[in-house]
Amino acid sequence: MKDAPEGFLSRPMKGKEFAGLHVAYQVAPDDCTGCGICADVCPARDKTNVGHKSLDMVPKDEIIEQNRRNWAFFEQLREYDREKIAWPKMKSAMLSQPLFEFSGACLGCGETPYIRLATQMFGDRMLVANATGCSSIYGGNLPTTPYT
Repeated sequence: MKDAPEGFLSRPMKGKEFAGLHVAYQVAPDDCTGCGICADVCPARDKTNVGHKSLDMVPKDEIIEQNRRNWAFFEQLREYDREKIAWPKMKSAMLSQPLFEFSGACLGCGETPYIRLATQMFGDRMLVANATGCSSIYGGNLPTTPYT
């Protein structure tokens, strides 16, 4: 974290198996649609100011340049080693690289977080049963794919 730009946020990870490691979540500033769903559903609140959450919506112009620098740094960070993940534990499974990173879904779509989580848990072994609607995109054989 010594090379992180000023304003880049991370926290030490909890648990003795993660001693010395930090976790960071970074929004891709040029891909944010501004729907606000992430801020609305965020369960983490400031204990001293209940009106403040871990995610608060602010005008994009105020933060875009800082977050572009943060994103550029974030993209250079290493992924957690999948071989070290304790798969039965959800806190460990969340460390695996999502293979569905950018949804391109409708604003507020609730399916995309589940697809992302499924790719974290099952990786390239995952199969998607194709039906109708969005699963046609997630499971169909198209000229483009939303997976990494």
